[in-house]
Amino acid sequence: RTSERDYLVKVSSDADASALPLQVAALAHVAAHAPTLPTSRTVETLQGEALAELVSDGEQQTVWVTEWLPGALLSDQASLDIGTCEQLGEMLGALDQALLTFEDPRARRPIKWDLLRSEWIGAHLERVEAGWLRDAVEAIHEWHLAHQGALAELRRCVVHNDANDHNLLVATEGPLRVTGLIDFGDMCETAMVSEL
Repeated sequence: RTSERDYLVKVSSDADASALPLQVAALAHVAAHAPTLPTSRTVETLQGEALAELVSDGEQQTVWVTEWLPGALLSDQASLDIGTCEQLGEMLGALDQALLTFEDPRARRPIKWDLLRSEWIGAHLERVEAGWLRDAVEAIHEWHLAHQGALAELRRCVVHNDANDHNLLVATEGPLRVTGLIDFGDMCETAMVSEL
């Protein structure tokens, strides 16, 4: 925190060395193509680097500093109105529109949260308690397997892929409105409709 601005400092020893550079590149692209979207902005080092390296207790760490986004987590709100849902949909649509022109081979990574790569769920269905929830998961899984050809034809782009109530910030004063989208760590290239 300075007298002018607040910052977020992230220190990571993440084994996926491409995850942070991918986030930095995507956020820079969004800042250039959709500057009004409420996403983090990277603060570069004095040498002009987005990421810095340090060694702590003999372990290499990556340090990333971004500007702080104001707001409270949407998950902490007692209720959610339709206007806020519409605003969220518009923001995610604008984000994906900006990311349509973003290409990075690191985004083609195989992560379990990519809805087009959800075949792995089949091996874990027995972990879902028997009843309506397992029935629903099985039905969705079977539908997914039966429609893989059509799914592969869907319009693709890099998506945030994790716009849940723990990654959305809302105003702490006045009417409920979205003030930020955080945590781009699960982003990947997949079907654009997955963002919904």
